[in-house]
Amino acid sequence: MNVSPANTRLAIIGLALIACAACASTQPDTVSWPAWAEKGPMFRDYMAVYPARAKRLGLESSVRLICTIDTNRRLDCTPDWEQHPGAGFGEAAVVVSKRFVLKKTGEPELQPGKIVIVPMAFRLED
Repeated sequence: MNVSPANTRLAIIGLALIACAACASTQPDTVSWPAWAEKGPMFRDYMAVYPARAKRLGLESSVRLICTIDTNRRLDCTPDWEQHPGAGFGEAAVVVSKRFVLKKTGEPELQPGKIVIVPMAFRLED
């Protein structure tokens, strides 16, 4: 089956939109998992790596990660964009991304070596 670049982009965008459900919730330890995740980070995981200075300042942020799926159904991620560059959220997002375990699936876009775009949000409790 041939997959056009446009379809590939749509699949990646679709995964990114689904992944947004993995962003930190305002309810401790309550997370809506993306459809592709068997396991994922919890609110406490975000808070454990929340940049200290940003926390003191009440700074919240969004980060976009570019991740490669490895053979253990884990993600190997690099920050692609940060709302507040240099504030430590990119590094924190990489640590949090280690909590994802992908579901066992036959979907071609979720196979080892494929790229997934994962947006993350760092929010302080209300």
